[in-house]
Amino acid sequence: MIHPRYRVTAMLAAAALVIIALGASAYAEDKYAVAVENVIIRTKPSKESDGQKSVKAGQKMEILDGGTTGWLRVKYGVIIGYVSRDYVKVTTASAIKAAAASEVGSIAELGAAPAPSKEGDRGADVTKLQQALKVAGYYKDNCDGIYGENTVAAVKAFQKARAMSVDGVAGPGTIRILFDVPASAVAASATVKAGSGVKYATIKLDWNKGGASAIPKGANFKIKDVRSGRVFNARCLYGTNHMDAEPLTKEDTELMKKCYGGAWSWARRPILMLYGGKVYAASMNGMPHGGQSIYNNGFDGQFCIHFLNSRTHGTDKVDEAHQACVNEAAKASW
Repeated sequence: MIHPRYRVTAMLAAAALVIIALGASAYAEDKYAVAVENVIIRTKPSKESDGQKSVKAGQKMEILDGGTTGWLRVKYGVIIGYVSRDYVKVTTASAIKAAAASEVGSIAELGAAPAPSKEGDRGADVTKLQQALKVAGYYKDNCDGIYGENTVAAVKAFQKARAMSVDGVAGPGTIRILFDVPASAVAASATVKAGSGVKYATIKLDWNKGGASAIPKGANFKIKDVRSGRVFNARCLYGTNHMDAEPLTKEDTELMKKCYGGAWSWARRPILMLYGGKVYAASMNGMPHGGQSIYNNGFDGQFCIHFLNSRTHGTDKVDEAHQACVNEAAKASW
């Protein structure tokens, strides 16, 4: 006969095993976190903890624990740590296999050409673009409908092979050549790439009258420095009194730095911002400061972009130097 004390111990141990099994079963279906933009694997579930590894957009990480605090415990190669749910989407191994199985054997099978798209876009048009690039031999990853770094690289490779302007944007010309259709067959889109010959009316966007919501967090856009004519890519980090932004890549950081003569400065400069087929008059400063979300762009922090009637964080007042640059930019054109 088993002593009652040992029977209780055995029951508790069995219960503990059941609890552990149930906890593990939450992600027993081999679920993965796919980065929707560059994401940092951190040592603890906190943005203040140390970063271990930067994972590029489109890459997948095995989920070890779903968590309850907005963080996922993941494994990427030999690295184990935490990623914020804000920068990943959860999918399953079966979904990834199904996506691969649904891929086509020829571009003609995809039907009508998709609308133009660019980095940061998502949806069926991006999926069709990825499928066509994969058939053509330029894209190697899952066709997930997320226009990340790997899609940009594939588009650039295709453009280079066809002696086109290499910018990583799937504009009307790129779509037309990739899908081998006449220009009239390319779906109309609000996105028109810079340098396409299209001229835009410059808009003075009032930050306090809808301007703060016109360009959402995470949006990618192009900036043209009015005085030098240099163009670089940036991303909206967030914005309250004004917009805080980051250069997208190291190349963009270098171009931005050249606008300031090779040295970072708080000096205001008039700029034009191209986003969603519209050009806005704005002003930027050139000093890295504060937080960031992109860690491989060679820019340690963020920079400020001001629009009509936007305010500084420090004084909570309209900055006259920025406003003067906005007015200067309003007289320029893209």
